[in-house]
Amino acid sequence: MSYRLRVYGPVDSSYSQILLLNGNVYLDRVSPAGESSPCYDGYVDGFSVNIQPTFNTEAEFNGFASVFSRWVVNADGQTSYQTPTVNDGYRCQLDWTRFAGASNVYVRLEITTSQTYYAQLAYNANGGTGAPATQSGSKQNVNPYVDFTISPITPTRPGYIFGGWTLDGTTGTIYPAGATISVYGYNYSPGPTHTLYAVWTEDTSGSAWLSPYGAGYNRGIMWMYSNYWHKGIPWICMGGTVWKRGG
Repeated sequence: MSYRLRVYGPVDSSYSQILLLNGNVYLDRVSPAGESSPCYDGYVDGFSVNIQPTFNTEAEFNGFASVFSRWVVNADGQTSYQTPTVNDGYRCQLDWTRFAGASNVYVRLEITTSQTYYAQLAYNANGGTGAPATQSGSKQNVNPYVDFTISPITPTRPGYIFGGWTLDGTTGTIYPAGATISVYGYNYSPGPTHTLYAVWTEDTSGSAWLSPYGAGYNRGIMWMYSNYWHKGIPWICMGGTVWKRGG
């Protein structure tokens, strides 16, 4: 007694077509038609069927492992799963002795399809001014990450030196301007906002070296009072003609 076999395959660039074999003999080669339309619809009578994806390049074959999930087999309402590996050629096997009594068998290839992910990258001057504008980005990817190139614009802060950016104010990696950073995204726009915070170190240039009581030199910072205390920068006249900033 024969059964009706319908095969479904998602349309995706990770593989080319679906090959059906009568044992190891060619039966048919079909193009995927999506989740709702079978790419193969025929009858099986007295033989085992092997179903496997085909690939245009070796790179596609090697990369399929990252997106392949499983084969879903439904025989008259009874569902089972097959998860062949790359060593098996991702082959789904329908043994005749197991399915001979069925009326309808549905086979569906499941893969993790790539999606477009979105994210935004904002900048916080963290006490300074002149932070870059927020960037928006997207990426077609299997994994939910979006890449950004950090803006070359750097903020300023009087008395401090800009040292780079940290993600979301953490104390981890410091990213310089122009670096590439990957952040997680959502599959809808505009996606989550990730914030880079400016890293500052105090600028000690313009300091003076003092020798209190002649007992060695220590670096000192000059402060001046003009209605309030503020940091002063000493300038030294060299030879009576050239002024140089002290440091």
